[in-house]
Amino acid sequence: MAAALAAMALPACRASVNVNAKASTDQPAEAETEHATAPAPPEPVVLETAYFGVARSLTLRPGARQPSCACVSAVVGRATDPAFDWHGDMPAVGSDALVVAISTEGIACDTKGRGPSIAAIDRVGNDVVIVLEEFKETRPLALGAIVPNPGAGGRVFLRPRGRIPYGRPLGAPGPHRDWCQIGEGTENAHPAPADGDGF
Repeated sequence: MAAALAAMALPACRASVNVNAKASTDQPAEAETEHATAPAPPEPVVLETAYFGVARSLTLRPGARQPSCACVSAVVGRATDPAFDWHGDMPAVGSDALVVAISTEGIACDTKGRGPSIAAIDRVGNDVVIVLEEFKETRPLALGAIVPNPGAGGRVFLRPRGRIPYGRPLGAPGPHRDWCQIGEGTENAHPAPADGDGF
């Protein structure tokens, strides 16, 4: 009789063990689903840049750099480039713009001066030309700018104003004797105006 009762209980025990084993294997999957985090929302895309011009709140982060042009280094990129240091909030800059910052830190220069400052930004055909002048105490120092993206066929240049050494090409000059190329445009260009000058 005892043997018969044991035999009847054995399948029930097995079923209980099987159910418990299945429950224990399912539990981590449920816990994992519970604790899964939702993907981070994408950053807002800025389609059009509202402001082009000198950005006085922008400088290059300190660090060793090679000269891009005579007596100055320059970086051209997106506003979020880690080379850029924004003092305060970074403005909304879309893909129709590029950001430029210059520095003389650690750059050898035969002619000592007060340093360069961005005086103007010109649009010449498909190219963007950033005009440098020697820093004047009567004007605030400008070492950064937000410029139109000249597109895949356009380039970005530095051009010195007058006889200052800053921004002249290194080595043999190109088609524009005093212009130094520092970058190229990308897709999503900011259209050039019909007269070929300005923004």
